[in-house]
Amino acid sequence: MMAMTHALAGLALGTLVLPLAPAQAPAAIAAGLLGGLAPDLDVFATHRRTLHFPLYGPPVAVIAAVPALVAPSSPTVFIAVFVAAGALHAVMDVAGGGLGLEPWRTDDDRAVYCHALGRWIRSRGPIAYDGAPADFLLALGLGVPLFLASSGPLQVVVVGLLGIAAAYTAVRKRFVPILAALLRVLPRPLWFLLPPRMREAARNW
Repeated sequence: MMAMTHALAGLALGTLVLPLAPAQAPAAIAAGLLGGLAPDLDVFATHRRTLHFPLYGPPVAVIAAVPALVAPSSPTVFIAVFVAAGALHAVMDVAGGGLGLEPWRTDDDRAVYCHALGRWIRSRGPIAYDGAPADFLLALGLGVPLFLASSGPLQVVVVGLLGIAAAYTAVRKRFVPILAALLRVLPRPLWFLLPPRMREAARNW
């Protein structure tokens, strides 16, 4: 799934905490956004393996929630929501497509790696690839209620995420050619800014 979809899911998770700890709203919202995005930092290592924990994540999130419930504070709420959003991210990826940059062209069905089982979990969900129309619809389904239920800066963040998601969905099937064109004009010393698998795919285009 798109990073934007995960970010919106994390934000939605953060807002669920607000009735329990309204004074910690900023911490919960920030943690939901960052926790929803954080696992995808492993795109610079082994994507959907290094920082994705679909089986370990949920129980760790339950453990992290205990201090937040017993003694709610900005640090305890932030940690609890951050860990929960990261766990949700990994679980959601089971419903996404394979690892290929062009999953509709390949038979790569690796959805997310399960460290507990020592193997990849196969893609088994309705979202064929990140940036698919179904992915955008999910982002929209998360974002619209968030927008309606929030105000001020959070609404701006939601609109921004949905705008990026819409743009990414529109160009998704041209993503690799766009990367290839970028590499042709990007000075070689700056290639490190792109994840390794993206550089490799773009070189072969």
